[in-house]
Amino acid sequence: MHIDSEQWRRYLIRGAETLGLALSDAEAASMALHARELLVWNRRTNLTRLIRPKPMAEKHYLDSILPMRWIPDTASILDVGSGGGFPGIPLKIVIPSSKVMLVDASRKKVTFMNHALRTLNLNQIRARHMRAESIDRKDADCPPGGFTVIISRALTSLERFVSMALPLLADDGMIIALKGTGQSVEAELSALNQQLPPDTLERLPSIQTARYRLPYSGAERSIILFGRQ
Repeated sequence: MHIDSEQWRRYLIRGAETLGLALSDAEAASMALHARELLVWNRRTNLTRLIRPKPMAEKHYLDSILPMRWIPDTASILDVGSGGGFPGIPLKIVIPSSKVMLVDASRKKVTFMNHALRTLNLNQIRARHMRAESIDRKDADCPPGGFTVIISRALTSLERFVSMALPLLADDGMIIALKGTGQSVEAELSALNQQLPPDTLERLPSIQTARYRLPYSGAERSIILFGRQ
């Protein structure tokens, strides 16, 4: 199996079905194009350690699109620490009417992401070279009312991520943290209650955790969703 093959695209589509998600042929083809460019650039720039076709399909693309069930079609999404474009680019592919801002502190990774966006011909999505802490509501790429979804995949501790995201979040928005096994998530949630100031905790009335296993490897994953009044 190789990235550009029909077999790889079918592998993606079947995996999505196992997760209860619908992935079209065109969407799978766009992910294949992104994956191909990722591998080409990875030869000279360290973008990913996952280079085999099956693990890439499952642990990059399927893992990235699972939150789509909670994300509105017209969401404004901030992806913090995007790296090679995960989860923001796969989410943009499956939620085409969303507006996405990808942020990473590595200039090389941002250069790749902008190349990938041009190659995929995606609109209303942009990659920025900056630290998330330096974003404010006056930024031209920040929606006037704040982002409706702020998401990150295992970037940092929950406490740091939530503290950074809250000032940029819309009143009816949500913060989504993609994490690993349940045991580590429970420890982070427990630490969160101790580390965040009480007034910040009061602004996070809804905390939901969804746990799942990836369809082929059975690897455990968790999604933590924070609501806001």
